[in-house]
Amino acid sequence: MLGFSDVFSDILFSLQLTDLYFEEKGLQLLCAMMASYMFIVLPISISLYQLFMENERNWRHTNRLSGWMETYAMFLFLLSIFSGSAYVAVFIVNCDLLQLDIFSMGLSKKQKRKSRTK
Repeated sequence: MLGFSDVFSDILFSLQLTDLYFEEKGLQLLCAMMASYMFIVLPISISLYQLFMENERNWRHTNRLSGWMETYAMFLFLLSIFSGSAYVAVFIVNCDLLQLDIFSMGLSKKQKRKSRTK
């Protein structure tokens, strides 16, 4: 929840800077606005890249995980964007909430530990 709040507050801050820039047109405001958007886009891009690479290197070669990713990959990637972290997204989809398939990715304990250290 905290990750979502962080991403949401960053977006609101960027939108406020954008609005302020269009009213006042200062170079400092332009730089601040561009930096604020980069502080949103860059972490999300890194998070998506981490998930993509983990899928390509490890998850795709396991029947259970490749099947789960075929069905729920979009959910995992969107969750990563909204939570602000690939680790949080992987944790959520492995929590076995209400024993729903979408929350039962099926990582082994070793794979969970490995994803925590990245």
